[in-house]
Amino acid sequence: MATAPKVDPGKTLGIVGFILSFVSSLAGLIVSIIALSKSKRAGFTNGLALAGIVIGSVMTVIGIGIFFAITIVSYNGITAKANTTSAQANAQAVVKWVETYNANKGAYPKNATQLQDETTGVATGISFATQTLTSEPASPNVIALLDCGTGGNRVEFWNYQEEKAYVYYTGDASSQSTCLVVDN
Repeated sequence: MATAPKVDPGKTLGIVGFILSFVSSLAGLIVSIIALSKSKRAGFTNGLALAGIVIGSVMTVIGIGIFFAITIVSYNGITAKANTTSAQANAQAVVKWVETYNANKGAYPKNATQLQDETTGVATGISFATQTLTSEPASPNVIALLDCGTGGNRVEFWNYQEEKAYVYYTGDASSQSTCLVVDN
């Protein structure tokens, strides 16, 4: 009497793993590994399970790479927005100090050192640039204070999203004014 031919116990699972490797690479990879293992234990080779492992592995690695790329791009965008917001708030604080200085002294400050009385007791961490902002500063705490000589100042902060300096003017200063950084 002839015995029935053996059936590969991992064949159906190998087909499922192969198909899944295109749809859900990690699930296809796992199912294909299980199918190949069942087939090998029974003495069969399972080409579809092996293909599912290869495709699932490659697709999983690609998926992880895409995930990290998106994460890095998102992180950089969020960081740039946070730095811009911080720099803008620092510049607005400097504008308030400049206006307070003018109200108290009757003149606008020529340099950042003159603002010390207006910032006493205020924990800011703001530092003043020694030149106009033409490139990204090391920190959003770096602000440029320029004397415009026309009864006003130019206050610059860096916009990290647009990668350029933004400006606030005080007093009679405007974009038409000649403004210079005066040594602090």
